[in-house]
Amino acid sequence: MQILELMKEANTLLQQILEATLQERSYLRARNLDAFAQCVDQKELLIHSLETNHDTRSNWVKSRGNEFSRSGFLAAIADLKDKAVIEQELSAMESLLGECKRQTDINNTVVGRTLSVTTKYLDILKGHQQDKQVYSPSGKATHHAASHVLGKA
Repeated sequence: MQILELMKEANTLLQQILEATLQERSYLRARNLDAFAQCVDQKELLIHSLETNHDTRSNWVKSRGNEFSRSGFLAAIADLKDKAVIEQELSAMESLLGECKRQTDINNTVVGRTLSVTTKYLDILKGHQQDKQVYSPSGKATHHAASHVLGKA
């Protein structure tokens, strides 16, 4: 497989990963955890394919006597006729990778907040809430832990 084909494949995979990441967020916001889990599984397969592509590109660069880095990659493609197209694909790849990282960070924040809120709700339902400013079922602030137990007011 030629390096240009590998680069295009990597960009296609990154685009699919980005779309899956955005879909994950919509499932998180809708609290559709089954669909979220399926999306995570699909994304895992895409990432595995991207890792395989990465290994193939790495081996190609090393076979040309360069280390696998940005500068090593640019040196490896320096004498190819498709150099300009490959550089465009590399630029697109770097852009997609950055956007995937940014969107994943946003999703991690959403997951963290969801976990925090869910944990707090469960503590309130179990009567383990330590915060004295939690409201009782009647809507009044109280200092009595018993008012935070489900079924007691």
